[in-house]
Amino acid sequence: MNSSRVLVAHLVIWLTAPSALMAEEVAPKKETSTITATASSWEQKAHGGWGDMPPERSLDGDLKTAWMAEGDGEWIQYDLGSLQPLKQVKLAFASGDKRVYTFDILTSETGKEKSWTTVSEKLKSGGKTVELEAYDAKVASVRYVRIVGHGNTSEKFPKWCNITEAAFVTK
Repeated sequence: MNSSRVLVAHLVIWLTAPSALMAEEVAPKKETSTITATASSWEQKAHGGWGDMPPERSLDGDLKTAWMAEGDGEWIQYDLGSLQPLKQVKLAFASGDKRVYTFDILTSETGKEKSWTTVSEKLKSGGKTVELEAYDAKVASVRYVRIVGHGNTSEKFPKWCNITEAAFVTK
């Protein structure tokens, strides 16, 4: 009987510990998340595209959906909801296990056009996973994060930037 209580206590600790460890990651699916996304453009069926691939698809928790845009310099911008320190940007890419994507990370406190600071230029994804990959982006105070795409290594679709998910590690 006592071993059952210990096991239950152990299970309760096991079930609550992961959420405590994830407390500093601002992820799209959290109830407290106020992250929103906008973009320079995106794939739209109404304009002859395969389907609608708006920026909010990179925050829906589904690695099978994505924000997609074609062209060097196309960007997606995330509003974290308030000023906060930023440690990492985590990104997952469509066919990320078959392609290497090139991109920049920029940040801003206000989101206004001339307020952007480049944190990292010409970063490259690993090309080995469709899961989130972490990129250091240590900034003391940021509200907006912009990812500027510069294409990928696909022979058929080299000008595209396709982000399936984004998350931000703060604090």
